[in-house]
Amino acid sequence: MSSALRRGIIVSCQALKDEPMYGSEIMARMAIAAQEGGAVGIRANTPEDIAEIKKHVSLPVIGIFKDEIPGFDVYITPTIEHANKVFKAGADLIALDCTKRPHPQSLESIFQHIKSELRVPIVADVADLEDALEIAKLRPDFISTTLSGYTDCSKNHPIPDIDLVREIHERIPSIPVIAEGNYVSPDQVVDAMIAGAYAVVVGGAITRPQQTTKRFVNAVKFLSNGNGKAIGVDLGGTHTRGGIVNSTGEILDSTEILTDIDAPMKSIESVIEKLFVYDISRIGVGSAGRIDFENGKVIYATDNLHNWTGTKIKSYLESKYKLPVIVDNDVNAATYGHWFSMKGKVKNFAYIAVGTGLGSGLVLDGKLRRGPFGNAGEIGHIVVPGNERICTCGKTGCAETVLSGRYIREEYEKRFGKFSRDDFLILLEKRDKWAKNIVDEMAKYAAWLVDLLVNTIDVEKVYFGGIVEDFGDEFLNRVKDNLDLYTKANDLYDERIVEISPMKKMGTVVGVALESIYLSGGALIENESTARQN
Repeated sequence: MSSALRRGIIVSCQALKDEPMYGSEIMARMAIAAQEGGAVGIRANTPEDIAEIKKHVSLPVIGIFKDEIPGFDVYITPTIEHANKVFKAGADLIALDCTKRPHPQSLESIFQHIKSELRVPIVADVADLEDALEIAKLRPDFISTTLSGYTDCSKNHPIPDIDLVREIHERIPSIPVIAEGNYVSPDQVVDAMIAGAYAVVVGGAITRPQQTTKRFVNAVKFLSNGNGKAIGVDLGGTHTRGGIVNSTGEILDSTEILTDIDAPMKSIESVIEKLFVYDISRIGVGSAGRIDFENGKVIYATDNLHNWTGTKIKSYLESKYKLPVIVDNDVNAATYGHWFSMKGKVKNFAYIAVGTGLGSGLVLDGKLRRGPFGNAGEIGHIVVPGNERICTCGKTGCAETVLSGRYIREEYEKRFGKFSRDDFLILLEKRDKWAKNIVDEMAKYAAWLVDLLVNTIDVEKVYFGGIVEDFGDEFLNRVKDNLDLYTKANDLYDERIVEISPMKKMGTVVGVALESIYLSGGALIENESTARQN
């Protein structure tokens, strides 16, 4: 019977007394629905529910009996008496709390009784690897990650704890591991299976409609309170821009200051102070460098912003302004804004921002990809063969040394002295040969990057933004010419593969504000509300 669970979904049919779906008859109907949907097993609580479910489904039932005993934190089948009642109700397997916490009866005695008297498989519910290694000595039939996140030792574990599934599978390969605890999406279930799960238990996401409803409601709660307004800030090496942005991406107010590269946080605060009004409910910050998106921390930044590496932007601003703050790489934020403006029309594209440096954002399968270390899209630091220029990151030959505002400034100052952006654009407008050659060189390297992106990531489109927006048609046409040179024989590149982005200089401001609106208020699984529902 245990083998019937392999590579399947076990549905946890449980409801507490104060929940709308409480009752053995309702739980039985839930079990029937789960069986019709293809579940391989049921996990159920209380002898009453187990007995009723067994009348209606043929699936194996993992039985538990939750009971709070004064002086003890364990509550899942805590004694032999509880195990007996679960067995008599018809459970095919019995699960019990096997954490390191004190038990009213020893686990050894409960195991011995179940194995010798009841003779049904045992599912050991654990919270961490230490629990699993210890209980493995008693040879349970399964080890389940049910209690990860619900004990003092595991409260900081990820939700769901797929890493624990992997660790148990690798360290105790002789005992099948069941993944359980806050699995709410098919992707999470698949990831758990890949990590080594024998089966996966899904509970509230299926059988607690109030939880499912709450996830959807939380995702749009901020928007339902009105139009939704956020401040977006773009911290750049030259300028810091900001705007009040509503949920449609409209800029309601904006400001711009010169960045204090010695005190970047002061520049961010100055912009926020200029824009702050009473009905702002979110703040988004786009910063140059590699960003830990989850924690809002700068992983690495070049000397364009002094002493910026390691700065905890999110925690600092949340402490000061008492509002949710989201922090992203500036180009990733602009990419999100670009994706939002297109309403998902193009699902695989790169957005390349040519500014003081060179960055890129990637949208693949309709999702912005940041990478595990925030390094996705850092094409500015890909080394160009034969390029001997020193980059601010310390490497030699980075693409941004030949495709950036810094490149233009350095070349301009070699020829004319102090750089003037306006004077360079005037030269370009007059078709000055030197200025035209600069743009031609940049277009050559841009085409090389487009070819690299197409042949590694297979994007549909590449959008350029930043200073190249001021070059008219010259830059884009030269990029297309260079792409044509790559593929004279087969016309691989449709000229529409490259375009100038319509986002303009406020792209990061809009994008990071929209990220703060749409990505910071999503559904979260709260341990306190689900702790006794496994």
